[in-house]
Amino acid sequence: MKDTHYDLLTYIYVKYKENNLKFMENYCKMIYRHDNITGGILNLFFMSEKEMIEQLNIYPNELNVIEMLDIVNTELHNHKLLPSDSKFVYGIEGCDYLNGPDDLEKLYHLGVRSINPVWNEKNKFGSGTRYSGGLTELGKKLIEKAVDLGIMIDVSHANEETFWDIIELVSKLRLEGKKGFVFASHSNCRDLFDEQVNMLGFNQDEINLAKKEIFYKRNLTDDQLLAIKNLDGMIGIIAHKAMSLVTIDDNDVAKKEKQKLYFEALGEQFKHIKNLFGDVDNITVASDNMEFFIPFDPVYYTNSNHFQYENINYQFRMFLNSIGFTDLEIEKIMSSNFENKIYDKLRKID
Repeated sequence: MKDTHYDLLTYIYVKYKENNLKFMENYCKMIYRHDNITGGILNLFFMSEKEMIEQLNIYPNELNVIEMLDIVNTELHNHKLLPSDSKFVYGIEGCDYLNGPDDLEKLYHLGVRSINPVWNEKNKFGSGTRYSGGLTELGKKLIEKAVDLGIMIDVSHANEETFWDIIELVSKLRLEGKKGFVFASHSNCRDLFDEQVNMLGFNQDEINLAKKEIFYKRNLTDDQLLAIKNLDGMIGIIAHKAMSLVTIDDNDVAKKEKQKLYFEALGEQFKHIKNLFGDVDNITVASDNMEFFIPFDPVYYTNSNHFQYENINYQFRMFLNSIGFTDLEIEKIMSSNFENKIYDKLRKID
């Protein structure tokens, strides 16, 4: 499996601070095996300063993205955390703490090939799902710099205004002969919302509450999905329960009586996006597994993912088979689409 979104780099940094990289050696041997995860996008992610302190014990004086990535990159290689034949690239999720577009050159040389200009917050480049507003002028320069370098633009977490500004700008740059690549590394479809609330029997107050949920806002409309596909970008369908099935209480993911509904909803996500696109050639998968957040919120983060990360490749493939996808479609979704449309293109840039 190629996982298009996992925050391993942040996990390594946290364990580096704890002087516990032996734990990461054992963890990575368990996860990154030939029969489990063999490639994808590994992220160093950034939230608000308050959340970085409360949830990760990372303080403002540490928030130097280049230095943090340099530390992680060094430790990752020193401890041989990934197999030598694996196919991974690095990503920065949330560019809040970059000084400006020029930082991308240093990050590129450290292995970064993907950026989320925004996380859920508003920053100097644009706005995430908690705020209104689109790309700023500095944000446009960030996108242009990324395109020039060959860094992919990840629109997961962008609000609709920022999303469409990115699509418009990258489309313009393509007309000028540049090769901008836009994708959503970990987003599902929002247009299934009406069917889901009817199935769940939500009243209007519950519908209004659900629309305020961050996971509702993080999913993309059919128009957004098609805009990415029309640029030959990729959608990483995410194995996250609250992004598969609408909810008004995140802790519903732990309720046994809802597990069948969550799996059925994930299946509908795959089938809907395949039908929308006409094939699976622009579909990949993402875990966004957050098991390292368990100490922060054990009920939610223990139960939020559809599959166990240690055996996600096998479980995901069996699931896709059970909902009617062919072996060829499964291989494309789980691996070859990432290799052919992302990894190989980025390797050629080098």
